[in-house]
Amino acid sequence: GKALHLTIPQTNLNLVRQCCNMLECLLTEERRGLDATVLEATFVFCLVWSVGAAVIQKHGFNDRDLFDKFLKRVAGFMTFDGEGLTATQLPKSSLYEYYFDIERKKWFTWKSMVTPLELEPDAKFASILVPTVDTVRSSWLLDCFCGAGKPVLFVGDSGTAKTLTISKLMEVVPSGTQDPSPFIYNSTLYTMAGLAAVAAGAHYTMGPVHPKHFEVLPEEQGVVVDAEYSEVDQQDTPTGNTRR
Repeated sequence: GKALHLTIPQTNLNLVRQCCNMLECLLTEERRGLDATVLEATFVFCLVWSVGAAVIQKHGFNDRDLFDKFLKRVAGFMTFDGEGLTATQLPKSSLYEYYFDIERKKWFTWKSMVTPLELEPDAKFASILVPTVDTVRSSWLLDCFCGAGKPVLFVGDSGTAKTLTISKLMEVVPSGTQDPSPFIYNSTLYTMAGLAAVAAGAHYTMGPVHPKHFEVLPEEQGVVVDAEYSEVDQQDTPTGNTRR
């Protein structure tokens, strides 16, 4: 079939490596001896957030829905609604909206992890992270990979709280970990500002070529009539061509 649209290009080897990294993060030594059905459910969950992590789902693209249907068809499990689905069940809703809890051996929605917003009296506006499905999901995945020392490329559209999510993560990571937030501002915002300045300058200095600079060959001997400009006689030019 047609290839799915991805946020960034990825090779097959890279996708396999991502899946192995996530399996290593979840299937630790302390979790040895898990039931085969739990292992299979964990593998499905890892496929979603490794092979399917970069698949695009936005206006004009429903590729995550296509990947979700394909994965469910290959898995062959019955689908159900609700919370707390067992390891031998899959949600009817998108797998992107669920996570598999290995400790409880059940599927739960990311929405169930969203907690009410709690603000400190002296909290700064720029440091407030409103809990949503997206922020909870991103924070959980970042914590999963970073906690195991795995590299993560965190991408998304502008205004999706990427920088603030990373800043919150930096509060719980081991001391000495380098905060990438300053580099995000330097490399992204400054570059965008520069491109905006170039675009604004081009808008006011560049435009279509004025018709007066064109050279037009007459269709017949005599006068060429232009609807917008005055009549010009062909004898005005030494070559016999009419210039406007």
